[in-house]
Amino acid sequence: MRKLAGILLFLLLVPLTRAAVINVEFKFTPFVGNPAKDEKVKTVPGKTSIFINNIPFAEQEVNEDEVPVLFEEHEIAPAVWIPISSVGPVVRKGTNKIRIEFTPNDAAKRYRAQLRWASVMDTATEEVEPGVVARPTRRTREWTIAKT
Repeated sequence: MRKLAGILLFLLLVPLTRAAVINVEFKFTPFVGNPAKDEKVKTVPGKTSIFINNIPFAEQEVNEDEVPVLFEEHEIAPAVWIPISSVGPVVRKGTNKIRIEFTPNDAAKRYRAQLRWASVMDTATEEVEPGVVARPTRRTREWTIAKT
């Protein structure tokens, strides 16, 4: 009985505690192929320019490579990965903007791009009882962009 009361108290208090976002990760991949059907897709070679709050932050080359399609969500392995915790003083409190510009080596080639981001929270996922999970640690969003 005490165990059940403890679990109920825990489940009542969990919504009252707010989880803080401790990091946001951005993942960008320009690719050709069908991630819904294929186990691997090819990245499109080119150059990415990353701007944070309209300040040039980094440039990165993307090489042509076969990358795996992961999980049931068809997440493509990132060609460019930006963990905001490693950005430093460019990020300010409040609202920030990130812009990723991609210039392919072959401008005539058709491709698609996947931009994913995840908020990493300061709480842990815990299975309280079989089938009852308390609070996710990560929220993921995705955009797929097609060049026309």
